[in-house]
Amino acid sequence: MEISRTPTRPGSPDAPRIGLKILLAEDDQPLSSGIVSALAADGHIVKALSDGKSAVDEIERATFGLLILDIGLPGLDGFEVLRHVREGGYGLPVPLLTARDAVEDRVLGLEAGADDYMIKPFALLELSARVRARSAAIRPPTVRALFGGRWCSISSRDARFSTRCRSNSPHGSGPCWRFS
Repeated sequence: MEISRTPTRPGSPDAPRIGLKILLAEDDQPLSSGIVSALAADGHIVKALSDGKSAVDEIERATFGLLILDIGLPGLDGFEVLRHVREGGYGLPVPLLTARDAVEDRVLGLEAGADDYMIKPFALLELSARVRARSAAIRPPTVRALFGGRWCSISSRDARFSTRCRSNSPHGSGPCWRFS
């Protein structure tokens, strides 16, 4: 299942900063459908799979910005999928979803390389907020260049022109280049 929603106007209030391509590995179909709908409504592209082997195959085949991973998957469990991601050097952020709520399980998941650990049941609103935070953290840089006396800011989503170089990076400065 793959669902996406493209905002009609870039920069509209309901548009996400950056829509991520997300792989969801969750075997509970009603929960999976709810997660897909919530994240697609936030502007993300979500591909949902229901077993660990399919998740590993998809990670090897395509590029994703986030893997949301259930621990209790059939076939390969979530820990085996996580191990494959970390040993393969994919650098993919992986929050775990699980009904296992013992502190020992949470520690095991985080020490295995998970970036986050959410215990079921959880609020979809909280999952959406965590994904938005992750999306903001991996925002691509904006490049600024001078063309014909006008500054052009180029990001992965759009280009903007102005009469001076302005930085919108969280650190207050960014690269500016002049071209003749």
